[in-house]
Amino acid sequence: MKKTLLTVALLMTSSFSHASIGDRDYFYNQPHQNGAVNQLESTRGQLEGSKKSSPEMYERFLKQLEQKDSRFINYWNKKSEWNGNVVYQNNSLFDMERFETISPKLQSYNRGIVDYTSSSIISSGIDFENSVTKMMHGKPAIGPDNKEIVLCRMVNAANAPYFEMSKTDFDVVYGLTGSRTPQGVLCLRSLFASSYWKQRKADFIDYAGDIVQPWR
Repeated sequence: MKKTLLTVALLMTSSFSHASIGDRDYFYNQPHQNGAVNQLESTRGQLEGSKKSSPEMYERFLKQLEQKDSRFINYWNKKSEWNGNVVYQNNSLFDMERFETISPKLQSYNRGIVDYTSSSIISSGIDFENSVTKMMHGKPAIGPDNKEIVLCRMVNAANAPYFEMSKTDFDVVYGLTGSRTPQGVLCLRSLFASSYWKQRKADFIDYAGDIVQPWR
């Protein structure tokens, strides 16, 4: 009798285990489970695996990004070229008179076993260069998140376009696309982007040197 009961228990456990695994696989394979993210990662993988991707594939990629996060709907309403690269631009990120506010830092020093903090502030609390001055020197303008605007790719591919973004929004995009490429590799900075920012400033400064606000 005990042997019979043990056999029945084993059969029931085995059936339950298989059913659980089957249910789990069914659950995770359903399209509603993070579907937008999976599509985004899949398209990014296709773009990175192609020797030459078409512009239509990148447009599809952007549509999938919009579906996942509404902040990117009509985020890039202007397209340009620079050094043979396609650049998606966003004029609304720019304010030529914006300064970068720097959080004041207190200087710390050690005195034996106790840490003391002096009352002297290291920084003035504000960057002396506004956006227009930065761009004249080949640096990015200051974005609405109080950080320099970035010029980055979303896909690590040879012919991938560049995108103007706030640093905050790029961090969001990086997370959504599931990229394993280090963020720094995807972005242009320093001398590599200097000529771009000098060229881009012409969209915000007229021939007389006056600041203009382009159509957004």
